Amino acid sequence: MARAVGARVRAAKSSLEYTRGARKVALVVAQQTSTAVSSEGLLKGKRALVTGASRGIGACIAINFAREGAQLVLVARTKNDLEKIGEECTKAGAEEVDVRPCSLMDGAAVQKLGEAVLADYGHVDVLVNAAGIFEYSSALEGDIDAADELLYLNLNSPIRLTRVLAPAMAENGGGDIINISSVAGIEAYGNQAVYAASKHGITGWSNSIQQELVGKVRVISILPAKTNSSMSAGRGPPEEMIQPQDVAEAALLPFRMTSKACPSEIVIRNAVDAGGT
Repeated sequence: MARAVGARVRAAKSSLEYTRGARKVALVVAQQTSTAVSSEGLLKGKRALVTGASRGIGACIAINFAREGAQLVLVARTKNDLEKIGEECTKAGAEEVDVRPCSLMDGAAVQKLGEAVLADYGHVDVLVNAAGIFEYSSALEGDIDAADELLYLNLNSPIRLTRVLAPAMAENGGGDIINISSVAGIEAYGNQAVYAASKHGITGWSNSIQQELVGKVRVISILPAKTNSSMSAGRGPPEEMIQPQDVAEAALLPFRMTSKACPSEIVIRNAVDAGGT
């Protein structure tokens, strides 16, 4: 169970505010604290690229990785929000923080990002594809252009970035690819057909490339139920949802295991609400 991973922690909440269109949503990110910052150094000497790092699950993963001594490359669209998380990561203990704003909706920009990272560092040891969007949509009606955008960000963008970065990862001693999927990636949900298609896609992609990269790179899918992030605004009481920190703890699980073990699918269900994403 992801909840059992790691030392006992006290949850301290800090609010990050983001703007989507004209609407402002207060996003609560649960940040782990303990009597001492992690002394395990699980990621010391490893370079990790995290997309969607400016808020929610991506931000929590970045901060957790920082506590474990990682060298970070943080990617998201909004520079100011990304820089704030970068500062938090530096304070948390990251060996290095490289902030790279990028629109992951733009295939050429994603390609350029990956190539620039390889030019600067040679390879990354960990890739976390955490960027994503959610929206309710009928399977047969609605804005098809919006559906295309959702599919691109949730599925095509991680595929493109993986194809740029994974070969060098495999050639330089191996590494880990962590894709944030959803329980909607293994089950069906009405009025979420496009979102579910994107998450089924990333789950299938993860399992397939694990077979191709076996022995070189571990590929892990994390499949949480509805999580307290910007994507879940207005979808229920935040305190009754899975917290971003729960997912961030799951992202550390592979590094607590031996290199011979690969937790290929980590499913995180709500302990008190079995329904829905």
